[in-house]
Amino acid sequence: MSDKIEMVAFSKTMKELLQQYGVDVVSKLNVCVEKTGRETKKRLRNDKTFNNTGEYRAGWNTVTEKRRLQPTKVIVANTGAHGGLAHLLEHGHPILNGTGITYGGVDGKPHIAPIAEEMQQFFVDEVEQELGGE
Repeated sequence: MSDKIEMVAFSKTMKELLQQYGVDVVSKLNVCVEKTGRETKKRLRNDKTFNNTGEYRAGWNTVTEKRRLQPTKVIVANTGAHGGLAHLLEHGHPILNGTGITYGGVDGKPHIAPIAEEMQQFFVDEVEQELGGE
């Protein structure tokens, strides 16, 4: 009978330890996510691809959604007055005249995708550093 009690106590202790480990990992991930979001915004704002007035670059911001017992979600988006241009500038667009007829196009200048790729590696590096990996 004491073996059964010891197993229950062991199971309970293991469950508590794993839950605490999970909370610690989520907490550390949140730090990495928020740091990566800030760095992404900084790099997008410093990008010189479109340097006319700086209004487009100044529009880059982060929106943070904190969630209980889950990793924080950070969205980096251009919320400024020219934020709707991000997709058009990145991927290009057709040129239309007033009647809706296409008479050419503008090539895109990828400036978001290269930074996004860099930031993916940045995030992985931050997580490895925070969790003590190699």
